[in-house]
Amino acid sequence: MKDTNKKCQEILELLVKQGFTFQVGESEIDKAITTIRGLDPRTICNWKRALETLGYIQKLSAKLFKLDLAKTPELLTIAITREEEKRQTKLL
Repeated sequence: MKDTNKKCQEILELLVKQGFTFQVGESEIDKAITTIRGLDPRTICNWKRALETLGYIQKLSAKLFKLDLAKTPELLTIAITREEEKRQTKLL
C-alpha cells in the first residue's frame, strides 16, 4: 500500500508541475499515468481507480476530476504558491 501511495503522489506531482492545481481532465490524468506507470489500458484504468479510491482525485463529471492535494503537503505548497501568483495555469 505504501508503494501505491508513493506512485499516486508521483502522478499528482507530474500533474501539478504541468500546471494543474484544482481540476484536471481525464485525458491529462491518462497521460500522467502513462508517463509514470505505462501505456497499457488496464494499467491506466487500474491507476485511475487507485487515485480515486485513495482520495487523490474525485470525479466531478464524465471527463473532469478534482485534485485533492491535501494528502501531499509538498504538492499543496506548490499549488498554494501558484494560486497566489495566478489561478490554475493549464486550461482544460
